[in-house]
Amino acid sequence: MDSTDRLSRLIRSTDVYQYRNDEIQFLDFTERDGIFLLYILRNGIDAKIEKDTPIALENFLNQCKKIEFHETEEVGQKIANSGVLIPQIKKDEFLPELLSENKSTFKSVGQMLMDDIKKVRDNKDYVPQAKQASNSAQALINLVKVQLDIIRHG
Repeated sequence: MDSTDRLSRLIRSTDVYQYRNDEIQFLDFTERDGIFLLYILRNGIDAKIEKDTPIALENFLNQCKKIEFHETEEVGQKIANSGVLIPQIKKDEFLPELLSENKSTFKSVGQMLMDDIKKVRDNKDYVPQAKQASNSAQALINLVKVQLDIIRHG
């Protein structure tokens, strides 16, 4: 089986693979003039990997090891071959809780950011504080994205 067939199979499988210290999931790929652009999730974050030859692609794929999940006797738990316990989340219970917890938080963060925009318009010296507030808001958004990825892939 050639590399492109193997890659297509990995994309269809939706399995998670270990590559070095990262967990990756193959989403899609394109090939143009022998250069392969792979679209993946690396540790839950969208990423792209470019391989400039079929041999480089084959070497990369050979380094990707499927992570096997096994059901344990403990209720609501999964264990990966890495030995890390991953709690199994009931989506129908957790998602409404997640939404209700974060709805008011996002509303207040949004209001804070709008206030910061007004302050920056009035006083350019406020820019560093506004940047810090923006970074904090982005960190909060990223945290919720991780929670949603856990729900989606959990």
